[in-house]
Amino acid sequence: MSHLGQAAQRALDLSDEERIQYILGDRWIEYTAATMVLADLERLLHHPRVHRMPNRLIVSDTNNGKTSLIRRFLLLHERSDDPALEASRLPILMVQAPPTPERRAFFTSILDELHMPHAPSQKTEVLFNQVRTLVPKVGVRMLIIDEIQHLIAGDSQKQHAFLNVIKYFSNEWQLPIVAAGTAEAYNAVRVDAQTANRFQPVELPRWRNNGEFRRLLMSFEALLPLRKASNLAAPEMALRLSLMSEGNIGELSTLLNQAAIEALSSEETITDNVLDRIGWTPATQRKGRPNA
Repeated sequence: MSHLGQAAQRALDLSDEERIQYILGDRWIEYTAATMVLADLERLLHHPRVHRMPNRLIVSDTNNGKTSLIRRFLLLHERSDDPALEASRLPILMVQAPPTPERRAFFTSILDELHMPHAPSQKTEVLFNQVRTLVPKVGVRMLIIDEIQHLIAGDSQKQHAFLNVIKYFSNEWQLPIVAAGTAEAYNAVRVDAQTANRFQPVELPRWRNNGEFRRLLMSFEALLPLRKASNLAAPEMALRLSLMSEGNIGELSTLLNQAAIEALSSEETITDNVLDRIGWTPATQRKGRPNA
């Protein structure tokens, strides 16, 4: 079983149903772009407080590893619940941008994440003051706003008001802000020239069929509890998987999960026949179908 990591080898002792649950569980795979972004975020987290804090804009295609990377960073810096402290310490505060650039919804998301009770009838200004007072008290050193592209769903006035809040928080708290989203995120921050100038973009590109992609496939294979080696990094198989996933790591993960589950009841290895049987449709083709 040299093709498997230790955890996957132990999973071979599970029933088929348990192995399926194992395959579908969360996992983290290191790769160069992710390692570089995580290192950059770590530097930001420890940046000295200055008047104009550096910010980042992480951009990737849908399902191409952006949110997984952020959640990995959060796991490395979990909340500290020390009973001796007045409040739990939360080094990184992550919220999702509301579906439209509504400041009230944004403040409510922050208070919910901080487990701070608030009345639905409270005015936006009251919620704002709660947020600006509470965040420093719990030791937040970085604010992450995921799905920032939602900002473009509102009118110009709401967009500017939302971005002004982000600028205010960055100046008031003197902490780095990391925004993350799809390609539309560029347009979201460009609504305001001053805001756009504050956010340095970092892009997670699509994967190409090269040595790094084949190393990624080897990492996936080591995590999938199949009794026989699949040789996913072999040139012909790597090319096929690259085309099927369209260079998207989230699509690749889902594709390999389905193939591994199919292989459990047959070959115990991912082959061309297994890939044929799962009936995979690439994402771009799914988007073009009615009701996709």
